[in-house]
Amino acid sequence: MFELNDLTDDNDYNASDYRLNPREFFEKPRTFMRPYVYDLRSSEAHELENIPGSHNLPIENFETSIYRMPFERDIMLYGGDEG
Repeated sequence: MFELNDLTDDNDYNASDYRLNPREFFEKPRTFMRPYVYDLRSSEAHELENIPGSHNLPIENFETSIYRMPFERDIMLYGGDEG
């Protein structure tokens, strides 16, 4: 079974090291195997506008849903900062 490492106490992990700018985000699906794309915004925001083929996973459900995500391909996340 796949096991996730707990990164909460890992001082070497920095999420911004994995952040893509919009151009990199949209070029990645064309250069690698098609990733799974998750929209972390609310269901309402996802309904109004989204990246075609993305799955809605509101940020408040992210922590409990990560264990059900498919890990055989890249996973890309967007949204979640509705301020």
